[in-house]
Amino acid sequence: MDAEYDRLESELRRKSNPKRNANIFSILSFWWVGELLAIGNKRPLENDDLFYLLDEDKTQTSTEKLQRTWNEETTSFASNKRKNGHRLLNAIIRAFPYTDYMVIVSTALLAGVCNVLQPVFLSLLLSELMKSSDEEFWWAYIYAAGICLSSFVRAIATHQWNYHAYLMALRWKSATIGIVYKKMEEPSIDRLVNEGNLEEEFKRLEIADEEFKRLEIAEEDRVIGYISWKLYWHYMRAGMRCILAVAVITLLLIVQGSLILPDWWLLHLTSRSHDQQHQIEDLYIYGGLVGGAVSLSIIRAAVFLNALINSSKHLHNSMLSEILKATVLFFDTNPIGRILNRFSRDIGIVDELLPDVFLEAVQIVLFCVGAVVLPSILNPWIILPATPLMMIFIVIGRYFLKTSRDLRRLEGVNRSPVLSHFSDTLMGLVTIRAYKREDAFLKALYRYQDDHNQIWFSILSTTRWLGVRLDMICVSFVTSVVFLAIATQSGSGKSR
Repeated sequence: MDAEYDRLESELRRKSNPKRNANIFSILSFWWVGELLAIGNKRPLENDDLFYLLDEDKTQTSTEKLQRTWNEETTSFASNKRKNGHRLLNAIIRAFPYTDYMVIVSTALLAGVCNVLQPVFLSLLLSELMKSSDEEFWWAYIYAAGICLSSFVRAIATHQWNYHAYLMALRWKSATIGIVYKKMEEPSIDRLVNEGNLEEEFKRLEIADEEFKRLEIAEEDRVIGYISWKLYWHYMRAGMRCILAVAVITLLLIVQGSLILPDWWLLHLTSRSHDQQHQIEDLYIYGGLVGGAVSLSIIRAAVFLNALINSSKHLHNSMLSEILKATVLFFDTNPIGRILNRFSRDIGIVDELLPDVFLEAVQIVLFCVGAVVLPSILNPWIILPATPLMMIFIVIGRYFLKTSRDLRRLEGVNRSPVLSHFSDTLMGLVTIRAYKREDAFLKALYRYQDDHNQIWFSILSTTRWLGVRLDMICVSFVTSVVFLAIATQSGSGKSR
């Protein structure tokens, strides 16, 4: 009964996208995504747990809109005889409502304006606090409110802009894929009849059907759970020896220490008297520390990226060697799209995305440690607000990562049917046209592409959900610090 109840609940959820009936607060804060995140924290996500796409986001809807505008573009070209030819970009832009573009542009402009206003309000606030008069700090409170409000609006506008921009790109991609696929609807039966190959194609299809009935297509494997640190260590060890891996890690720590030294030297200079701060030797020392930090950072990036690229080469060669040694049964029971997906997407991520992200993640972790440790040594009271804030970040991050990890894995699995469908269509294009099965294959493409798009839709939504909450925590922290600073300054001014 529990399994049947879960199945019915999943079907009801897939029939309705919560974004359709979400209020303005839920849309701005991405609160409507919370249900999916809650499910992902209870158990591994499956395709049935995802929300259906809205009608305007479906592949068929986008393809039909682009087909209509492309026909208009073609007709306009034929009637006006333009010299610059067809313009696919014009057709793509006109295929979707201008209100969607206005949302993207307006939120981007709003975020840019707030980025400019923040330092302006901060400068005005500092100048107001530095006044020695005993006046009321009304203007200081106004400037502080401006800082907080601009930070809040910038966070909301930035995430709305990113979300709608990526969603529009997803529509463009789906429409382009659909309109390219629709080219197979052009009739070619007359050509087959004239060549005398129609009967031969029928017999070939019947033989292929009998052969494929004997084969069972294995389901694509998907890893569930956390990625162990042992796997990351094996990834680094694939391109370097153990001693070199330890040396690279040591280099990362040394470089992070060199990045902290310039700040420490400036702090040392501020503790001197005013006359002692004008020595030219101190400037030379500071410049040397900065230059050394920059040089070590470049060396670190070069060594680290080179090691990871060697790891990627080793993994690719091992994978290719196993494929070449595989039996024919492996290729019969695994669609060609699944193999292409492993070599194109997975190896592409390992070659291009993973080295940069890996290096950036290591840099951010070390930077955060340095940013917390150094001020804590100078002022231990910073530990009090920093500790709960860091704990909140960790809790929200772990809550998000469970769902995000499953969505990324589902995205990789659901990409394979799209590639397999394209490959099967290209290899059997003549037979598909002969049997007039274009509509059936086109609908299958819509279904496969929508299954893949709804995962990307969930990835975009959950990522913005995380970004909004982390930014709101930062805005709350900045708000409390700014107003406490004004209150402290106001109290000291009155006591004087």
